[in-house]
Amino acid sequence: MIPSDLERRIVEAKQKGFVPFLVSATAGTTVYGAFDPLIAIADICKKYKIWMHVDGAWGGGLLMSRKHKWKLNGVERANSVTWNPHKMMGVPL
Repeated sequence: MIPSDLERRIVEAKQKGFVPFLVSATAGTTVYGAFDPLIAIADICKKYKIWMHVDGAWGGGLLMSRKHKWKLNGVERANSVTWNPHKMMGVPL
């Protein structure tokens, strides 16, 4: 997610009379393992009073890593988080 584009779209939606209420950021996409810039997204959500959710189903396990946990900086500012530890362990649900 590109924070400047997110903010632009929020402003556009509000100008049209819509009420944005949720931003769902990703921490570790299934295919590429990409991480959204959580700190910047949290700043925008706070500014516009929008619920921030982080989908960390795949990447949430990096919180257990001394080397890679920085990729989740800002997750503590989310209103809700999804994390599926079984994916980190490579076991079925």
